Amino acid sequence: GWLGMINAHYATDREPLVPMPGALHAVAELHRRGFPQICVSNSHRAVVDANIAALGIGHFLAGSVSLEDVTAGKPDPEPYLRACRLLGLDPHS
Repeated sequence: GWLGMINAHYATDREPLVPMPGALHAVAELHRRGFPQICVSNSHRAVVDANIAALGIGHFLAGSVSLEDVTAGKPDPEPYLRACRLLGLDPHS
């Protein structure tokens, strides 16, 4: 259907993807300093993985959370709580 076509488009046509100024440097610097990072997105898995690959930041990330990984997307706290669990962090401390 329509959603599948959108996801396929984003997964295959990622050349025009342009990061925010300074974003790639920030991700690399946080990694260099030992801060674990996870991408939390309301996009579907195929789009998240394609964008991470297009930006070349996969090796800086400890993982990612997509819309398919949760029952409620952002702004619900569930995706962020899942990211905390993946990192072994207590979100309440």
